[in-house]
Amino acid sequence: MSESLKRNLKKLLPYVLIVLSAALFVFAFDRLMAIVERNRENEAIYESMKDMTKEASKETEAREASSEKTEEDSGETEAKEASSEKTEEASEETGSEASASSETEEKRETLPVTESHEAVFPEHEHEAELTFMHTKLSYLLVPEYEMDFDALCAMNPDIIGWIRIPGTNIDYPLVKSHDNAEYLRLAADGTPNNAGAVFMDMSSSEDFSDRNTIIHAHNQENHKMFHDLVLYEDESFFLEHPYVEIFLPDGQSALYRIFSCYVMENVYTYTSFFANDEDFEEYLSYTFESALYKTGQTVGKSDSVITLSTCTPSNSKTRFVVHAVKIQ
Repeated sequence: MSESLKRNLKKLLPYVLIVLSAALFVFAFDRLMAIVERNRENEAIYESMKDMTKEASKETEAREASSEKTEEDSGETEAKEASSEKTEEASEETGSEASASSETEEKRETLPVTESHEAVFPEHEHEAELTFMHTKLSYLLVPEYEMDFDALCAMNPDIIGWIRIPGTNIDYPLVKSHDNAEYLRLAADGTPNNAGAVFMDMSSSEDFSDRNTIIHAHNQENHKMFHDLVLYEDESFFLEHPYVEIFLPDGQSALYRIFSCYVMENVYTYTSFFANDEDFEEYLSYTFESALYKTGQTVGKSDSVITLSTCTPSNSKTRFVVHAVKIQ
């Protein structure tokens, strides 16, 4: 290498270093802005979830108050009926036994029998495929699929179960807190993590005894947490992954079948308390009417369901929800 070339290279070296430094700065700045934007989105989701939780709590309190008032009115009605019966008995004692018997027979009424109502969709066009899938139930809840709940609960006492959707990446511990916002930024082991955890709504019962048990999780990239829920927008994905499994620390397990999914915009979807059968049937009708497509699954007032909820990528104020009914 000639001396002239060496001198020229030495002169160019500072400029090369400047260009490389500038490129590194631009790359680092872009990464920093991406992190800041992601944190802003998480903040928006966090605030949105808090607002939804407050609205849901208010609605639940209102329904409970309505139920209590209904029970009080029912108690007053029963008291009036009891008083009326005593009056009639006193009146009957003053008359002849034959007359009293005749009047009693005339007043005797037969209580109406109310038939069970079920929200039912018309026959599904893929009924053959659905029937075939039902033959797989016996080996979906396999005994070998076990969790060490002693170790899990020792790690974090808030762990109350495990949720799994076969064939997807949804396969996580399930936690519950007194505050719906807590596990938006904590992992299932209790450590800080912006991805959060899969958590049961604070209004739901840990033993899944409610008519509607609600479960939340973030919609993370790379198919993490509840990201795969939004794939149910495509009916073909439902046909391949129609079941949800729940495992509890006491050894119990349950199988649910998905019957509705949609983008929800109001907190009615998060209702877990129903004053009576009619309220629950009204809620089920709402889930069927909101569904993106028909699944062929029937659900009635005696059933229990779960509602899985995650963020929608395009709007931090809406949620994508999947409803499933317990079948085993």
